[in-house]
Amino acid sequence: MKRAPATTTRRWRSALLALVCALALAAVTGSSAPGDRAARGEDAAPPRAAEPTPARSGRAGPAGSGDEAEALLAALDPVLLVRPRTERIALDPFNEPPPPAPPPAAPPAPPVRVVAPAPVAAPPAPPQAPPLPFRYVGRLADANGVVRIFLARGETGLAVNVGDTIEGQYRVAELGPREIVFVYLPLDMRQPLVIE
Repeated sequence: MKRAPATTTRRWRSALLALVCALALAAVTGSSAPGDRAARGEDAAPPRAAEPTPARSGRAGPAGSGDEAEALLAALDPVLLVRPRTERIALDPFNEPPPPAPPPAAPPAPPVRVVAPAPVAAPPAPPQAPPLPFRYVGRLADANGVVRIFLARGETGLAVNVGDTIEGQYRVAELGPREIVFVYLPLDMRQPLVIE
């Protein structure tokens, strides 16, 4: 394939650059073609000749290149070249749509009810007999060797022998030199009363 000479390519670039600049200027300023002004009743200004665009090498373009660009500009309607704003936004690569809204937060989970295990009750203490309500007052042995024990309960005095039951709750079990042993009948528990 035969390649075009470099000067021809430069000419086309220059013409294309002039065309793009003119279209951009028309789009920015909002001016329309001279024929449109005359149709609207505005003063028709004579078209200005396109200024030749110098090539990069510093040489001027051919004599006909400016005329071609002007003819192309006259043929294009700048109103059709301006895109509506919505299309420009849609085609803008830097115009990203906002990120989608995060999903609604899930309702908080109901509180977990922690039920502590019931405390293990210690086995009940074995029942205890109440403290002895008696106070030792003295003893007396008769001629037969039978010993009578004298006790006080509050302000009441009692005289009992070994084996006697007192008020249905206590029985005198033993009599020793230093203590008297009572049995608490409801629990069948032995309780000593020290003699001083």
